[in-house]
Amino acid sequence: MPCVLPVLSLKIFGIIRSKKFANTKTELLFTIAGIISTLAVLSIIVSGIFKKFRTFGWLAFAITKKKSYAIFIIYSSIGFSMTLPYILMIIAPNILKIFPKPGACMLKLQLIAAILYLTY
Repeated sequence: MPCVLPVLSLKIFGIIRSKKFANTKTELLFTIAGIISTLAVLSIIVSGIFKKFRTFGWLAFAITKKKSYAIFIIYSSIGFSMTLPYILMIIAPNILKIFPKPGACMLKLQLIAAILYLTY
C-alpha cells in the first residue's frame, strides 16, 4: 500500500493548484467512487478465494473469524480511510486554504516525501 499514497497525494497537489473547485468536486467524486468500487471488487475476489481455499494463511483476522463478511469490512474500512481526505475536501472546500501553496516550501516537501519513499 505505500506505493498508493504518493499517487493519491499527487491528486491532492493537483487539486490545490487548481483554481476551479466546481470541476475538482466532480473529479473528487469520481476518485472516491473509483477507490471504493475497486476495494469492493477486490474484497469480493478475496472473499471468493477465501471460501474456495480456507487453508491459506493470509488475512489473519478474517480467517480467525471464519467469516467472509469480515474481509468486506476490512476492505471497506481501508477504502473509507483512503477517501476520507477527499470527502473532507467536498464537505469543507475551505480546508484547501490551510494547505501550503506551491513554492519553495512545496519543493522541500516533495523532496522529503521522495526521500522517505525511496528509503522505504
